[in-house]
Amino acid sequence: MIDKNCVFLCLLVIVSNYVLGQETILCPLQSDILKIENSTNIPTISYNTDDTISLTFSEQYVTDIFAEYTIYDFYQTFPDTSGALLDYYTVVHGNKDLINEVYLTVPQNVLYIENDYPFGAINNNIINLVDGKTFRVIKTCSDNPETGQYCSDTEATVPETLDINIKFSYNSVTDIMNIETADSTSPCGNYFSVDYKGFSTGMQLWYSNPGIISESSPSESCHSFEEKLYQILGVECQGLNVGGLSIYTEVDTGNLILNRETAVFSSDLVVLQENNLSITENDLDDIELFQIKNNPYLQSSHLNDQLFSIRIYDISGQHILTAEKFEENSVNISNLSTGLYFINVIDVDNRQKIFKFLKN
Repeated sequence: MIDKNCVFLCLLVIVSNYVLGQETILCPLQSDILKIENSTNIPTISYNTDDTISLTFSEQYVTDIFAEYTIYDFYQTFPDTSGALLDYYTVVHGNKDLINEVYLTVPQNVLYIENDYPFGAINNNIINLVDGKTFRVIKTCSDNPETGQYCSDTEATVPETLDINIKFSYNSVTDIMNIETADSTSPCGNYFSVDYKGFSTGMQLWYSNPGIISESSPSESCHSFEEKLYQILGVECQGLNVGGLSIYTEVDTGNLILNRETAVFSSDLVVLQENNLSITENDLDDIELFQIKNNPYLQSSHLNDQLFSIRIYDISGQHILTAEKFEENSVNISNLSTGLYFINVIDVDNRQKIFKFLKN
């Protein structure tokens, strides 16, 4: 008979390897560098219960600016060899409006932004290529001519059984292109939504939310393809890509290309194919969620009191609330704090759809 201690030890090793092998590949946070020359302008950091922080500056109006945005981290960036710290600080956030507002309203002797973000209209050709369309990731590759490495050498084809779909929508009023997960979640269990603005150097990530973040193993077939996609979109944990996002079509096939330079003088590419398959509409497609001012309930339409499981997550992906159905086409959200949330609605056939809503 096998010794029980041996069995336990073997199981422990297996479980440990599994846990250690998991990686969070979706980290849709942005970072920018500030220069603070006067130590009196360095903020005090307060840690919140939702893994965000609050910054208190000596000038109240600067504190008020940062309080309008979600801040995830703030730290001194460059220690020098003598042990003395330089004057550069990294602020981790999710919205470039913060940086633009600081640039426009805070004197540079208080907070100096190394570079501002001058707007430029998104190219009409790009808008016509992608607006209102859904695409499936079919290939990924990297291109580094300096080392003689080309996409043909590094190309990886996505299996037909693996559907990684993203959709594009352009807002002509704000001149913003939204890119997000087309399905409830991706094959690795992730969900993202990002907004891009146009610049002379290419489209730049402007707003991102953490979505529902899942950990996956590099051994999973979805992992490497999603990681490459997230790198190019600027929401991957390692953050190796730089510059602007380029979108164009492949001459021979007409497939869509997402291209972005990396920090090691190469380019990452994702090849997308337009998804023209007609999808049978179900009840989930008709659902709409909305709030009424001073009403503690999140309202829904087109549900007709059918049975749906409801799971609500905060912006860090933490599961906050579960309900078995919308009572009278509504769900009580009075206990939720003000902020952005995601609600996952699941029907009796286990079909799912994710909505985002802002609790006022």
